[in-house]
Amino acid sequence: MAEQEQKSNRILSIRLVDASFESPNKMALQGRDGIPHVTVKVDDVDTKKVNDEGVYSVTLGLNVTCDLEDKTNVFIVEVKEVATVVIAGEDDPNSQIFLNGTVPDVLYNSLRELANDLIVSGGFPEFHLQFVSYEQQYLLENAERLKLQTNK
Repeated sequence: MAEQEQKSNRILSIRLVDASFESPNKMALQGRDGIPHVTVKVDDVDTKKVNDEGVYSVTLGLNVTCDLEDKTNVFIVEVKEVATVVIAGEDDPNSQIFLNGTVPDVLYNSLRELANDLIVSGGFPEFHLQFVSYEQQYLLENAERLKLQTNK
């Protein structure tokens, strides 16, 4: 019984594995006008089982690229984090929501803030990415399956 009480869904650690900011043409941009074109690419969430004790690693990366109309590169930001998490049970719907929804939400929010900090530190205006809810997306995509599991 003591083992069951200790098992819970929790994030053990979050590690920054990549953070880079490049502005190769910053000096050439001085005094130039143009409409910036920003491209945001969010990597797919990569979830891997670490061991048989409910430990997983969850990886998420984010790339932001800004170019001018004439394809002159303004800046490139790349950030990636890995969370090590433990879940109470693979068959538990709440654990699956935590692993596939809550943890990616935490990582994405951290990456959004980090990307903005790098852009501002590079001398550019603040850049706020829209919030995306991985948890809501997971619930919508798996509503029927989760309902079936909870009714058993």
